[in-house]
Amino acid sequence: MIGYVIGLVKKGAKSFWQWVFIVQHFCFWLALSCTLTLNYNFIIFDFTKNITSIAILFAVSTSFYAAVFFIPGAWITALVRSRKLWLWISYGLMFFGILLVLILPRNWGAMITCTIAFGFGVSTNSIWYLSFNEVYLYRTNPFLTIALNLPVVFLANMAGANFLMFVKNFNQNPLILHYVIFGTVFGLLIFAMIFCFYLPEIKNNIGAFQPRVLKQLSKFSWWKVIIIFVLLFFVAILRELSQGDFLNLLLAQEVWVKYHSKSIAEQYLHSVQEIWWIAQIIGAALIYHLFVKKVGIKNSLILGFAVWGLYFILAATISVPEILLGLQLLNGFALGVLFGILFSLAIMWNYRIRNRPVTGCFSALNSLMTFLVQFLIRVFASNHLGIFNNLELNWTLPIVENDMFLKTLKPVILFLYLGCAFCCSLLIVVVYFAAKFISGEYYQPKQVAEKLTELVRMTMPQQVDQKIVLQEYLQIKKEVT
Repeated sequence: MIGYVIGLVKKGAKSFWQWVFIVQHFCFWLALSCTLTLNYNFIIFDFTKNITSIAILFAVSTSFYAAVFFIPGAWITALVRSRKLWLWISYGLMFFGILLVLILPRNWGAMITCTIAFGFGVSTNSIWYLSFNEVYLYRTNPFLTIALNLPVVFLANMAGANFLMFVKNFNQNPLILHYVIFGTVFGLLIFAMIFCFYLPEIKNNIGAFQPRVLKQLSKFSWWKVIIIFVLLFFVAILRELSQGDFLNLLLAQEVWVKYHSKSIAEQYLHSVQEIWWIAQIIGAALIYHLFVKKVGIKNSLILGFAVWGLYFILAATISVPEILLGLQLLNGFALGVLFGILFSLAIMWNYRIRNRPVTGCFSALNSLMTFLVQFLIRVFASNHLGIFNNLELNWTLPIVENDMFLKTLKPVILFLYLGCAFCCSLLIVVVYFAAKFISGEYYQPKQVAEKLTELVRMTMPQQVDQKIVLQEYLQIKKEVT
């Protein structure tokens, strides 16, 4: 966290209100992460932790509701030219959901209502990035927007998971735990909402560039966006297979066979998640200044898939828990780079066509794949299919106290992860031929700063004070030099 803040001071945040935006973003996502499980899919309620009904799995999946709300959120806010509208609605719904579960704890109706409310809250994800890019960077630099704000979400997730573990270890009473978690979330949301009152909004910057500017930029094509979505589709699937429920099942068994201790296994799984997030923070924070400007979009995507393929091969063939723990550095780093660059490209193309929510579709697809993969794993487990035959798993700590189970699990993991590695190699081929097509004028790394300078010159003088224009222009010009 200290390193990230130092990076903000040196490279990114230039004004007090940018810091206010980032602090509010952190508090908002910390509130969300406190109410979701570590795999970020199903709301945490003690009495529903071993759900077996498929219908109820749908009803309590935050990711499913987020996928529904993402596209309307991006489209409506662009249509009415107000990003804050969706934020205010999300605050209202989440306050209502929290009050309901505080008044009616351990109630299915309250839980489902709260899940819908927090699914709406998750759907503000793309709105945050668009708002920052429009207010502080005048739509000119989605890569820097992602590099400054994506690590905030990872930090909030990590802080939320640590808070949950602390509270659960401090008090084992489910009802007290319930009130402490949602009481804390309520306080965080109030704090974030107070900051939201002071966030500026430049309505003229919401939506696509003016036609005179678009004529000077790479032409929008849905084929370019579709290729980005195809890459995201596979990245989202690989992400859910590289961590979360399925990986935890393997890692828990490896630790159990070696140490035969549930407490060590629980600490180990938490450490895996921590290292995975830290590696993502590092990868995401370096997107603009290292990968896009120096390595290039094409080479960065190829590097990300190559590192990920190496991770899958090593994870499939190595059985030492300590080495598997260290491999999460490769896993998280590759994901942070790949997801961050693809999201940046989606934001870039979002400003080149009117009334078409490119970022909303991007985020909806990402959330939908998160839900489907985790949902299918739960369905297979609840119906005792395949490797889950005759198993009753507690997904919080998925240990099977039978050393022979690992011998059954390892061949499945071997073929699955080698398949994932092969998929990464195919995606490298796609990137090799399609990178120039989807990158627009930012394909050549040495020209990125120069193109951004031209975009600043074309867009900013009509919208902001000339003194600010000159400062921003000189800053980018200095980077070019």
